[in-house]
Amino acid sequence: MKKLSIVLFLLFGQFVNAEVLNLDLSDSSKWFCFAYDDVKQNKIKFSSKGLEIDVNASAGPCIYKLDRVSKIKNFKVHAKTDAQLIFPKDKVQGEKHFDDFSLRTGLVVVGGKRPGMIARWFIPKWVLNLYKLAPKDQGLKVIRLFTVAEDKDLLGSERLHWVSKRFSEKVSAISKNGEIVIDEPVEGLETIAIWVMADGDDLKSKFKTVVNKIEIERD
Repeated sequence: MKKLSIVLFLLFGQFVNAEVLNLDLSDSSKWFCFAYDDVKQNKIKFSSKGLEIDVNASAGPCIYKLDRVSKIKNFKVHAKTDAQLIFPKDKVQGEKHFDDFSLRTGLVVVGGKRPGMIARWFIPKWVLNLYKLAPKDQGLKVIRLFTVAEDKDLLGSERLHWVSKRFSEKVSAISKNGEIVIDEPVEGLETIAIWVMADGDDLKSKFKTVVNKIEIERD
């Protein structure tokens, strides 16, 4: 029996400690949403349908702080959108001035050092607020985003965002008749919060995205 227990642990032990967590998308007290300094903020509603994002030439993320720093193993999102984003033929979605997306969601990953007193003067307020999420002895390493694009040729592409190298972005899904499914394995990124956002400020886009489910698997 003892030998059998050891074998079972070696085979399946990595799964025993995994926890599946479904984020509460109906309770606004568990989230905080904000605007960038010079951009109109999205209208946000938390309901039984999920996290509802009304975009009208606006942008801005919503953040869900986890109860602890967690090594994420899988990240899953279900959502719906009525966005019909159209880009000029000579432009690619995501380029500067053409950076509208129906959904960007992902992980706020901790690591590295916190900014010193002098550096803090040059950092936007919203970034400083993100640092407050991290443990006092850690900074922010990256915001790992999984994005929904319009062009199927972009699927699977990755980049460091031109705004900041702290944004690492992968096109993980294409909206199909308004249905969005993101299902991404993650290699143990130490995460303190979940990021959800839709962008419509560049093209003055108007649409609605409803996030119905966010499920993470963590150690």
